[in-house]
Amino acid sequence: MVSSRRRLQQGLLVVLVVSGGLGVGWALLVVNQVLQAAVAETPAIFNQGLHRLETGAPPHWTNQWCGTCHKQAYAEWKTSLHFVAGTNENFQAQCLNAGGGRQQWCFNCHAPTNPAATLMPLHEPRHLERLFEQPPQWLTQGVGCLTCHVRDGQVLVENVTDKAIAAHPVRRSPELGTAEFCAGCHQFNFKDGNLPDYLHGPFQQASLEEFLDFRHADGSETRCHDCHMPAGNHVMPGYDNKMLNRALKLELAARWDRDQAVVSVSVTARDVGHKVPGGEFFRSLTLHTWLTDAGGQLLQEATSEPARPTEKPPPDTPILSRPAGSEWPRIETFSRRSNSFAHDSTSLENPLTDSRLRPDETRQFQYTLRPGAAPVRFPLQIHAELWYHVMHETEAEQFHFSPDAVKSIICSEHLTVDRDAQR
Repeated sequence: MVSSRRRLQQGLLVVLVVSGGLGVGWALLVVNQVLQAAVAETPAIFNQGLHRLETGAPPHWTNQWCGTCHKQAYAEWKTSLHFVAGTNENFQAQCLNAGGGRQQWCFNCHAPTNPAATLMPLHEPRHLERLFEQPPQWLTQGVGCLTCHVRDGQVLVENVTDKAIAAHPVRRSPELGTAEFCAGCHQFNFKDGNLPDYLHGPFQQASLEEFLDFRHADGSETRCHDCHMPAGNHVMPGYDNKMLNRALKLELAARWDRDQAVVSVSVTARDVGHKVPGGEFFRSLTLHTWLTDAGGQLLQEATSEPARPTEKPPPDTPILSRPAGSEWPRIETFSRRSNSFAHDSTSLENPLTDSRLRPDETRQFQYTLRPGAAPVRFPLQIHAELWYHVMHETEAEQFHFSPDAVKSIICSEHLTVDRDAQR
């Protein structure tokens, strides 16, 4: 059998003979085209963490080297979540936890240029604790310039320019501007312990699926980049509070009517291309609503039963959910829950519950509160707050975070209601 290398040599010989009378320049051009055609290009789009990334970059190509010319993009990236993807506290805690991490596929997305070329997705990285004690450069730089823009020693660009060609080898890659490019890391399934090389079961992140549903319903060709990379900004904000505040609108109305307070609270997801909150399945929102009297005392229903001792909820209990009844504050949850970090096939058979907001959806809640027999001190204060949770409280405990460290307030509304007010 003739080897592929031998066949390539024979093909080049034919090309040289045929082109001999047509000029050396033309011959070299044809030879170059044959060589290029014989080399399989590394795909630009990521593969959901199945493998580490091979960039083929020369040794002197570093993120810092990119920054010598692309100063603004480099400075923006240094403040981004992509920059700290491999070193932030949440990632480190989850990777070191025996029940939720310690798997190579996590590094293949959070630090794609890691050197573990022979490890399978569910293998444990070597010297895992030491990696975080003395982080190597590939880990401290997370998802960098080379991660997205270099394959086979060529810089990926959407538009090839003379300036780019003069600076380094380039390859036109329109994939960079697509939602599918982002989905290479931001949409993936739970991994099944019985099938360690295969993406199996429901989505752990479903960003692309949700985005395509939104695009189909909206009829526009919106891209992930339009919100997360406005004007090419490489900060690429994700779940930061400023972006969440822009994406969520909280409205509050109330009145006093026939010896009771009538409260209406609505939450709207606006200018978003996916469900809110997006990203990992363990992120959630909670809406808290309560009333206080003129002295700042929390009001309760006249028929409210004494609070019963609470037991520790099971792992799949929605965040801060309360038993049905008349206790205040009232708490509503917007989440997508499953068994915490379950990777076995049995747990994946359980359907995920999804109470998150759809794009442009407004969800309204109406409550009534009839205080007890004691005179109510007016004016009343109606309060509503929307909280964002990076993870469930049970997961925070598992990863040794305090409950306050994994939640933050996004927006709040307050309203004064007097006895005769009609609002």
